[in-house]
Amino acid sequence: MIVKNQTHWQTRDLKRVFCETLRRNSKIEGKLRMRMGRQISIFVEVVYSRRSYSGWAQYGGIAMHLRVLRDELNGAELACLFEHELEHIRGYRHRSMSRAWQSERFAWATNAEKFPFRRKEMKPVKPKADTQLKRYANVLKKVAEKERALKRLQRLLKKWRQKQRYYEKVLVAASKLPERRRK
Repeated sequence: MIVKNQTHWQTRDLKRVFCETLRRNSKIEGKLRMRMGRQISIFVEVVYSRRSYSGWAQYGGIAMHLRVLRDELNGAELACLFEHELEHIRGYRHRSMSRAWQSERFAWATNAEKFPFRRKEMKPVKPKADTQLKRYANVLKKVAEKERALKRLQRLLKKWRQKQRYYEKVLVAASKLPERRRK
C-alpha cells in the first residue's frame, strides 16, 4: 500500500489504520485480486476536507482519494471510509454494499493506545528573502550593465563619426561628393 499524505497527520499512523482495515476486510472478502501474477498495491491519497470525511475510488481500480478533517481525526470514521472505498476497488457499487457505516465493526479503530493520531513534527521554516529587495538589486545590476553598454556605444559612435568627417572632407576635396552647407 502506498500512502500519499498531504495533511499534518503522521503517515505511519494513517497507514496503521489502513493496513488493519485491509487485513480485517480481507478475512471476509478474501485477498485483493492479482494482476499479471502479482497482488495489486493500493494507492491512497489523503488530503483535507472542509466539512466531513469523504472520498472516491474507481470501481475495480487501484487508487483512492480520502478527505479527512483538519482539526481532529476519528479512527472509526477513517476506517469506515477506507473500507467503503476499498469495496469500490473490489468492484462493489453502492447497491450491493452494507449499510453499516458507523457500527461496532470499527470500534477497534478508536483505541487511542493502539491507533494514535499524532501530528507531524513541523520543520522550522526558513525566512524567505524579501522579493522586492531581490528585484531591486536585479534592477540596479541591469542599470549598471546598460550604462556600460551605452558608454561603449557612445565611444564607438564617436569613432565612426570621426571617420565619417574624414571621408567627407577627402571626398569633397576630390569632388566626388557635393559640398555640404553648414547651418
